[in-house]
Amino acid sequence: MTTLSLQPETAPAQPASAWFIPGADPVHWLDVLGRAGLAGAEVRLFVVPQSTEERRAAGILVIGAQGNPPPDHAGALACRRRADRVFYPAEAALFPPVEDEELVRFAKFAVLFFHPTLGLTGFEETDALGVADLLRAPAERPADWNHARAGAPPLPRLQAIVLADPPAAEDVFGEESRDIGADAGEPLPPAPNEPANDTLAKARQGMERWLAQGVGGVMRRLPHTGSTRTWVNQLEDWAARRLGHLSQQLEQSRHQELHRLLHLLAKDPEAGLRHAIPLSQLLHRGTAAPGGRLGERALDFNLGRLGGQPADFWNVPGDIQQQLIRHYRDLANRELRLGRHRRAAYIFAELLGDLDSAASALRQGRSYREAAILFEERLGRKLEAARCLAEGGFWAEALERLEQLGEFVEAAELCMRLDEATRANGQFRQAVDLRLRSGDVLGAAKLLEERLSVPDEALGHLRSAWPHAGQAAQCLAAEFELLGRLGRHAAAGQRLQHLREHPVAKAKRLPLAGVLAGLAERYPEALVRSRAADDVRLLAAAALGEPELPVGEASPWVELVTNLAPQDRLLRRDGNRHLAGRRAAVPRARPKSRPAPSTTEAKPVVVRTFELPRQILWLQVVTEATWFFAAGITPKRLTVVRGVWPGEFQSVSWPVSTGLLSHGLVLEPGHEHGRLLMVAPAATDALSQESFPSDDLFDGVDCKVGTPSWLPKGAFPIAVDRSSVWTVRVVASRAVLSCHDKQGALLRTRDVTTELLTGAERTEETRLSLATHAHGVAVALGNRLVLTRGDGGFTQVPLPGQVVRLVPTLPQTRPGVVIVLQTGALVHWSGTDEPIEVEGELPSPLAAWLPAGPLVLLAGDEGRIVTVDSRGVQRVQRFRWEGPEAIGLTTAGEPNTFAVFTANGHATVFRLP
Repeated sequence: MTTLSLQPETAPAQPASAWFIPGADPVHWLDVLGRAGLAGAEVRLFVVPQSTEERRAAGILVIGAQGNPPPDHAGALACRRRADRVFYPAEAALFPPVEDEELVRFAKFAVLFFHPTLGLTGFEETDALGVADLLRAPAERPADWNHARAGAPPLPRLQAIVLADPPAAEDVFGEESRDIGADAGEPLPPAPNEPANDTLAKARQGMERWLAQGVGGVMRRLPHTGSTRTWVNQLEDWAARRLGHLSQQLEQSRHQELHRLLHLLAKDPEAGLRHAIPLSQLLHRGTAAPGGRLGERALDFNLGRLGGQPADFWNVPGDIQQQLIRHYRDLANRELRLGRHRRAAYIFAELLGDLDSAASALRQGRSYREAAILFEERLGRKLEAARCLAEGGFWAEALERLEQLGEFVEAAELCMRLDEATRANGQFRQAVDLRLRSGDVLGAAKLLEERLSVPDEALGHLRSAWPHAGQAAQCLAAEFELLGRLGRHAAAGQRLQHLREHPVAKAKRLPLAGVLAGLAERYPEALVRSRAADDVRLLAAAALGEPELPVGEASPWVELVTNLAPQDRLLRRDGNRHLAGRRAAVPRARPKSRPAPSTTEAKPVVVRTFELPRQILWLQVVTEATWFFAAGITPKRLTVVRGVWPGEFQSVSWPVSTGLLSHGLVLEPGHEHGRLLMVAPAATDALSQESFPSDDLFDGVDCKVGTPSWLPKGAFPIAVDRSSVWTVRVVASRAVLSCHDKQGALLRTRDVTTELLTGAERTEETRLSLATHAHGVAVALGNRLVLTRGDGGFTQVPLPGQVVRLVPTLPQTRPGVVIVLQTGALVHWSGTDEPIEVEGELPSPLAAWLPAGPLVLLAGDEGRIVTVDSRGVQRVQRFRWEGPEAIGLTTAGEPNTFAVFTANGHATVFRLP
């Protein structure tokens, strides 16, 4: 007799014709059958038992299925069929090989299933089940179903877990701890021939120091009147020599200990961190007994060690301090990458004194309570502390802080989590009032509909916005969208009729037509769509019927009409013919003959001028997308405007002691298509985040403006690219370069003090400058430019003069940076070694790159238009500026245009000749 067995076969000879679904739960079988589409009437199911003795189900065999294969996570086993009745796994083969005729003689059952672990199972046709058999209703049992049984009352919802006696800030930060000079745990291994520093030696040295100090003190009190040296002088000399010897011995021991620490950090970073010496300047209580050994410290972050303990100050040489800082920062960045955030926080806070980075690391590691304490008690960033508490589930405490800070929407969301609907509604109401006062009708209506469930009130505000509000067109579109969601199609028709009967000013006709065109395309009711399309045609006919309408203004009308019937090619042809006729009717002036312009002289053409608000001293101007942002001051307020190039603008302001703004002001777009503008004074508290509400003039884009709550205090300057925010801060007298993502998560930090200062020259007028670059950022100070590299290192570029500012190239162009010097300017292209001089005469010029064009420089009344590439300067054109001293030079939203802003708010837009 031959015994058949199963052997693995990687390439099945035929597709699966059956499936085995393991498990004993019919609910699981039905779930797999239903999701795979195998629950047809033709399917036969055979329940496979565990064994001949154990009849519990091990799974079911599914035969006759025509659906999709079961999902991978269901664990279904594909099977093949042999001799029309034998089934076994599709990835197996029978051994020894047998023919189908032999299997027929062998198989005595109607269905045979051969499983690698369950063995061979035979079934008769009468054993087959259908899918309906798995759904058979249970037998009835007598019971009274007419009365519900009362269940146990639910427990009240858990709202917060709070300490009955929470510690005060002084208790948290004032805990006594061992100082760095104490022998805690295992010390570093001693170096050969170094002075003894065990407990006995320390006691002996302490006794000697006490004796020498006592003798010296007594001798100094005795009269020194003799003309020659006496035994008093000799005792004084002995005490001084002994104290000097002890101090020298201690410094030698400490020096050797520091070198051992450096060696250990390079060889075994884990052990080195346990013995690391803090370089921070945190609070302390008195001084500890001086020691010459570094004891072992716990690597976990501990709030109690951040102040209040005795300190033993070591004199760390500058070169060793540089190496330690580099090691500490590299290890902190490594811990962040590995997800060991508490260790990273320990390094940042206790070893480096960088509490901002420590708080960010704790927050990323979900240590929300400790992060909140750092933010609130040590950094004064209460909003970030409240958000940390909310993320950590400390809702009651977070809510109290958010209400105090006036963050009504966030406070209302927390109230909803706490099941305090009435309180939440009050917070939402305050947020609605705030938005209405700031002109954000759209935002107020959204809160009314989605959060307060009063759509009629939202409709009222949206209706009142047309046609005079800044968000008029957006509110009109939102009104129709809300009517469509509510199914109030008759009201939408009446609103259309009202708009038809009440003509609007010419400036509003095109926005109205745009809203109606969107309505004709997307409104859910056909009659409203048809009427909206007719209204677009009527408005377009009235506008295009004006002979004096310029071609540029006629084109959008033609586009709206043709988009109503995109399948009508004749309509589009007629529209193009109409525009061509208008172009042909415009008389063309014959150019006057004149001499060819000089290749070194240019006269930009004035396109338009406009004025920013008066009585404000304007300081800075930046651009993003098709808008500009300007910052200015009055004696008690800081004002920021968002404007479009025709001269319209929005404004927000903050009460600020403007005298402190002389230390610097960050005005940096967030590279989020105009949705974020970072504004942060260098020497004052963070500014609350306000908003420029969405407006028809600004393409319906709202913009947050202010200081992001996560931005470290004292971060100046700031550079932003599409994915990262770079800052430079001074931490414990060191320049620290930090990189965050757009949500504020700390990615890495680097100490750039040595790279910026060693061998560099700087003056009192030197400004620290920062700009994005191909591999991160460029940092400049004095006559030194430092570029980050892709491998994490730095490239130092010496400069021929003192840096005033850095101006990066525009997105989607070759990466590089303009280096503006006290006299002249350079361009450094990414990937090159030496910068290119583009100007050598202008003092501290303003600089702006034009899209797909040259570089414009302006200083005083002199301007330059420079065409420069990797080969060098190709062309320089000079022009004159006849206005007051410029404070801003920017692109102006169109190719080959630029704008000049002055301190009194006068703006002039030029086009290159």
